[in-house]
Amino acid sequence: MVGDAELPGTVVSNEGNNLRLQFDPLTIHEEEMLTMVLYSRADTWLGWGEAREVDKPLTSLGRIFRLSLYGLSTTFRGLMNTKRRKKKTPMTRA
Repeated sequence: MVGDAELPGTVVSNEGNNLRLQFDPLTIHEEEMLTMVLYSRADTWLGWGEAREVDKPLTSLGRIFRLSLYGLSTTFRGLMNTKRRKKKTPMTRA
């Protein structure tokens, strides 16, 4: 696509530097033009994830379980220490 493009739409809001549009139902060709306008060059997005770490869902699930168990054990130990302190503190009357 080179040049101008016209897309059917309605201005919803125009406040300061913000312009909000609502597009009417678009044809496939119009959707393609809108994509090109919004993302400038769509091919620049193709390699965005190449430098990312490989997804390892089971490893991630294992990390979640370990963190959950750590949190639960920390909470349980904290509750047990609170109960012990209450038992050791003598009760005084005002």
